[in-house]
Amino acid sequence: MLAGLALLSGAAIALAQAAVPALQGRINDYAGLLEAGQREQLEQTLAAFERDTTTQIVLLTVPSLEGEDIEGFSMRVAEAWKIGQKSKNNGVLLIVAPNDHRVRIEVGYGLEGPLTDAQSARIVREVITPAFRDGNYYAGIAGGLNAIMRATRGEFATPTGAVGPGGVKELTCRQMLSLLAGLIVLILLLSTRTGRFLLFAMMLSGRSSGSRGGFSGGGGGFGGGGASGSW
Repeated sequence: MLAGLALLSGAAIALAQAAVPALQGRINDYAGLLEAGQREQLEQTLAAFERDTTTQIVLLTVPSLEGEDIEGFSMRVAEAWKIGQKSKNNGVLLIVAPNDHRVRIEVGYGLEGPLTDAQSARIVREVITPAFRDGNYYAGIAGGLNAIMRATRGEFATPTGAVGPGGVKELTCRQMLSLLAGLIVLILLLSTRTGRFLLFAMMLSGRSSGSRGGFSGGGGGFGGGGASGSW
Protein backbone atom coordinates (compact mmCIF):
# COMPACT_ATOMS: atom_id res chain seq x y z
CA MET A 1 0.00 0.00 0.00
CA LEU A 2 2.86 2.36 0.84
CA ALA A 3 4.40 1.64 -2.53
CA GLY A 4 1.12 2.47 -4.22
CA LEU A 5 0.85 5.76 -2.34
CA ALA A 6 4.41 6.62 -3.31
CA LEU A 7 3.64 5.97 -6.96
CA LEU A 8 0.49 8.10 -6.79
CA SER A 9 2.42 10.87 -5.06
CA GLY A 10 5.13 10.78 -7.70
CA ALA A 11 2.56 10.88 -10.47
CA ALA A 12 0.82 13.86 -8.86
CA ILE A 13 4.10 15.76 -8.61
CA ALA A 14 4.93 15.00 -12.23
CA LEU A 15 1.52 16.25 -13.35
CA ALA A 16 1.92 19.44 -11.30
CA GLN A 17 5.26 20.27 -12.92
CA ALA A 18 5.41 22.45 -16.00
CA ALA A 19 6.08 20.43 -19.14
CA VAL A 20 9.53 20.78 -20.72
CA PRO A 21 8.98 22.50 -24.08
CA ALA A 22 10.49 21.20 -27.30
CA LEU A 23 13.93 22.54 -28.20
CA GLN A 24 13.36 24.49 -31.42
CA GLY A 25 16.63 26.41 -31.69
CA ARG A 26 18.89 28.64 -29.66
CA ILE A 27 16.02 31.09 -29.14
CA ASN A 28 12.88 29.43 -27.76
CA ASP A 29 10.45 32.27 -27.11
CA TYR A 30 7.35 30.43 -25.92
CA ALA A 31 6.21 33.51 -23.97
CA GLY A 32 6.26 35.70 -27.09
CA LEU A 33 8.49 38.39 -25.59
CA LEU A 34 10.48 39.07 -28.76
CA GLU A 35 9.68 40.24 -32.27
CA ALA A 36 10.56 38.01 -35.23
CA GLY A 37 13.51 40.17 -36.25
CA GLN A 38 14.85 40.20 -32.71
CA ARG A 39 14.63 36.43 -32.45
CA GLU A 40 16.47 35.99 -35.74
CA GLN A 41 19.21 38.41 -34.76
CA LEU A 42 19.81 36.69 -31.43
CA GLU A 43 19.73 33.26 -33.09
CA GLN A 44 22.44 34.31 -35.56
CA THR A 45 24.55 35.87 -32.82
CA LEU A 46 24.48 32.73 -30.68
CA ALA A 47 25.13 30.50 -33.70
CA ALA A 48 28.21 32.55 -34.63
CA PHE A 49 29.43 32.42 -31.03
CA GLU A 50 29.02 28.65 -30.98
CA ARG A 51 31.00 28.30 -34.21
CA ASP A 52 33.82 30.37 -32.71
CA THR A 53 33.91 28.79 -29.25
CA THR A 54 31.80 25.55 -29.34
CA THR A 55 29.89 26.97 -26.33
CA GLN A 56 26.12 26.51 -26.68
CA ILE A 57 23.93 29.23 -25.19
CA VAL A 58 20.16 28.80 -25.36
CA LEU A 59 17.24 31.02 -24.35
CA LEU A 60 13.88 29.72 -23.14
CA THR A 61 10.94 31.96 -22.25
CA VAL A 62 7.76 30.45 -20.84
CA PRO A 63 4.67 32.38 -19.70
CA SER A 64 4.59 30.70 -16.28
CA LEU A 65 6.37 28.08 -14.20
CA GLU A 66 2.97 26.76 -13.09
CA GLY A 67 3.91 26.84 -9.42
CA GLU A 68 7.29 25.12 -9.76
CA ASP A 69 10.46 26.80 -8.52
CA ILE A 70 12.64 28.06 -11.36
CA GLU A 71 15.72 26.15 -10.17
CA GLY A 72 13.98 22.79 -10.47
CA PHE A 73 12.37 23.65 -13.79
CA SER A 74 15.66 24.93 -15.19
CA MET A 75 17.48 21.72 -14.26
CA ARG A 76 14.76 19.60 -15.86
CA VAL A 77 15.04 21.60 -19.07
CA ALA A 78 18.86 21.48 -19.04
CA GLU A 79 18.86 17.71 -18.50
CA ALA A 80 16.29 17.18 -21.26
CA TRP A 81 17.91 19.47 -23.81
CA LYS A 82 21.54 18.51 -23.00
CA ILE A 83 22.92 21.87 -24.09
CA GLY A 84 26.68 22.03 -24.67
CA GLN A 85 29.26 19.60 -25.99
CA LYS A 86 29.37 16.23 -24.23
CA SER A 87 33.15 16.34 -23.91
CA LYS A 88 33.18 19.91 -22.56
CA ASN A 89 29.82 20.37 -20.78
CA ASN A 90 29.90 23.95 -22.05
CA GLY A 91 26.23 24.84 -22.20
CA VAL A 92 24.34 27.79 -20.73
CA LEU A 93 20.57 28.11 -20.41
CA LEU A 94 18.82 31.45 -19.83
CA ILE A 95 15.21 31.04 -18.67
CA VAL A 96 12.65 33.85 -18.35
CA ALA A 97 9.14 33.41 -16.90
CA PRO A 98 7.42 36.82 -17.17
CA ASN A 99 4.16 35.97 -15.38
CA ASP A 100 6.15 34.85 -12.34
CA HIS A 101 8.74 37.63 -12.71
CA ARG A 102 11.53 35.05 -12.47
CA VAL A 103 14.74 34.59 -14.42
CA ARG A 104 17.63 32.12 -14.15
CA ILE A 105 21.01 31.43 -15.71
CA GLU A 106 21.83 27.69 -15.64
CA VAL A 107 25.51 26.91 -16.20
CA GLY A 108 27.03 23.65 -17.45
CA TYR A 109 29.80 21.88 -15.51
CA GLY A 110 32.53 22.98 -17.89
CA LEU A 111 31.75 26.70 -17.61
CA GLU A 112 31.42 26.97 -13.84
CA GLY A 113 35.00 28.32 -13.75
CA PRO A 114 34.63 31.41 -15.96
CA LEU A 115 30.87 31.83 -15.39
CA THR A 116 30.68 31.48 -11.62
CA ASP A 117 27.54 31.68 -9.52
CA ALA A 118 28.63 35.18 -8.48
CA GLN A 119 29.11 36.26 -12.09
CA SER A 120 25.73 34.82 -13.05
CA ALA A 121 24.06 36.63 -10.15
CA ARG A 122 25.72 39.87 -11.18
CA ILE A 123 24.50 39.52 -14.76
CA VAL A 124 20.96 38.89 -13.53
CA ARG A 125 21.11 41.76 -11.05
CA GLU A 126 22.94 44.40 -13.12
CA VAL A 127 21.96 43.62 -16.70
CA ILE A 128 18.77 41.59 -17.03
CA THR A 129 16.34 42.57 -14.28
CA PRO A 130 16.80 46.38 -14.55
CA ALA A 131 15.65 46.22 -18.18
CA PHE A 132 12.78 43.89 -17.28
CA ARG A 133 11.59 46.33 -14.63
CA ASP A 134 11.40 48.97 -17.36
CA GLY A 135 9.30 46.60 -19.48
CA ASN A 136 12.07 46.14 -22.06
CA TYR A 137 12.39 42.38 -22.42
CA TYR A 138 14.55 42.52 -25.52
CA ALA A 139 17.14 44.77 -23.87
CA GLY A 140 17.30 42.50 -20.83
CA ILE A 141 17.56 39.30 -22.86
CA ALA A 142 20.04 40.64 -25.44
CA GLY A 143 22.14 42.31 -22.75
CA GLY A 144 22.08 39.18 -20.62
CA LEU A 145 23.12 36.92 -23.48
CA ASN A 146 25.92 39.31 -24.42
CA ALA A 147 27.15 39.40 -20.82
CA ILE A 148 27.04 35.59 -20.65
CA MET A 149 29.14 35.34 -23.81
CA ARG A 150 31.65 37.80 -22.42
CA ALA A 151 31.81 36.01 -19.07
CA THR A 152 32.55 32.64 -20.67
CA ARG A 153 35.55 34.33 -22.30
CA GLY A 154 36.66 35.96 -19.08
CA GLU A 155 35.70 39.44 -20.29
CA PHE A 156 32.84 40.42 -17.97
CA ALA A 157 34.92 42.77 -15.83
CA THR A 158 32.64 45.80 -16.14
CA PRO A 159 28.87 46.12 -16.52
CA THR A 160 27.62 45.50 -20.05
CA GLY A 161 27.53 48.67 -22.10
CA ALA A 162 30.16 50.49 -20.03
CA VAL A 163 32.08 52.90 -22.23
CA GLY A 164 35.27 54.85 -21.93
CA PRO A 165 35.63 58.64 -22.00
CA GLY A 166 35.56 58.69 -25.77
CA GLY A 167 32.25 56.84 -25.94
CA VAL A 168 33.83 53.67 -27.39
CA LYS A 169 33.68 50.41 -25.48
CA GLU A 170 37.06 49.74 -23.89
CA LEU A 171 38.87 46.62 -25.06
CA THR A 172 40.40 44.30 -22.50
CA CYS A 173 43.95 43.02 -22.90
CA ARG A 174 42.55 39.59 -23.79
CA GLN A 175 40.39 41.11 -26.53
CA MET A 176 43.31 43.05 -28.02
CA LEU A 177 45.52 39.96 -28.03
CA SER A 178 42.73 37.96 -29.69
CA LEU A 179 42.30 40.61 -32.38
CA LEU A 180 46.06 40.73 -33.00
CA ALA A 181 46.32 36.94 -33.20
CA GLY A 182 43.37 36.80 -35.60
CA LEU A 183 44.94 39.46 -37.81
CA ILE A 184 48.26 37.58 -37.96
CA VAL A 185 46.50 34.32 -38.87
CA LEU A 186 44.50 36.09 -41.58
CA ILE A 187 47.65 37.62 -43.10
CA LEU A 188 49.39 34.23 -43.11
CA LEU A 189 46.39 32.57 -44.75
CA LEU A 190 46.16 35.22 -47.46
CA SER A 191 49.89 35.05 -48.22
CA THR A 192 49.75 31.52 -49.68
CA ARG A 193 47.58 29.78 -52.24
CA THR A 194 46.84 26.94 -49.82
CA GLY A 195 45.88 29.42 -47.13
CA ARG A 196 43.51 31.25 -49.45
CA PHE A 197 41.90 27.94 -50.40
CA LEU A 198 41.45 26.98 -46.73
CA LEU A 199 39.96 30.39 -45.96
CA PHE A 200 37.51 30.04 -48.83
CA ALA A 201 36.57 26.53 -47.69
CA MET A 202 35.93 27.75 -44.13
CA MET A 203 33.69 30.53 -45.43
CA LEU A 204 31.66 28.03 -47.45
CA SER A 205 31.42 25.73 -44.44
CA GLY A 206 30.14 28.55 -42.27
CA ARG A 207 27.47 29.46 -44.81
CA SER A 208 26.27 25.89 -45.22
CA SER A 209 26.12 25.23 -41.49
CA GLY A 210 24.19 28.42 -40.93
CA SER A 211 21.61 27.51 -43.55
CA ARG A 212 20.85 24.06 -42.19
CA GLY A 213 17.63 23.70 -40.26
CA GLY A 214 17.33 21.94 -36.95
CA PHE A 215 19.24 22.34 -33.72
CA SER A 216 20.00 20.04 -30.83
CA GLY A 217 22.11 19.92 -27.72
CA GLY A 218 25.44 18.13 -27.80
CA GLY A 219 25.07 16.02 -24.67
CA GLY A 220 26.30 18.56 -22.13
CA GLY A 221 25.84 18.06 -18.39
CA PHE A 222 24.66 20.42 -15.64
CA GLY A 223 25.14 20.37 -11.88
CA GLY A 224 22.98 23.22 -10.63
CA GLY A 225 25.46 26.07 -11.04
CA GLY A 226 24.14 29.52 -11.92
CA ALA A 227 21.87 32.13 -10.37
CA SER A 228 18.23 33.18 -10.22
CA GLY A 229 16.53 36.52 -9.77
CA SER A 230 13.23 38.36 -9.85
CA TRP A 231 11.90 41.77 -10.81
